[in-house]
Amino acid sequence: FWKAMDAVTSPTIRLVSSSREPTLELPDACKFHCFFSHVWGTGQDQTHTIVRQLQLLLPDIKVWLDVDCLENVGKLEEAVGEAAVVVIFLSKGYFGSKNCRRELY
Repeated sequence: FWKAMDAVTSPTIRLVSSSREPTLELPDACKFHCFFSHVWGTGQDQTHTIVRQLQLLLPDIKVWLDVDCLENVGKLEEAVGEAAVVVIFLSKGYFGSKNCRRELY
């Protein structure tokens, strides 16, 4: 009973045209819908909050986020290539970060 109530009352994103939740299709070459690029010193907390809220609203979304997915910093470029979309959280020091620049190129 409570699961059914949670499903009815939990927040979600709905399409204006159909009032339905969007279908999250993932291109064959991708493992993630989006990759969130941010500099740790000035954007980590904000980015993580945005991602967690997005995951609450779209439970099936697959997001690459460093705290969840980073196993080897040497594979950043590979991770970017596995995402359908790259979201850049631009904060102070972003372009000064070697890893952020790697994610862009």
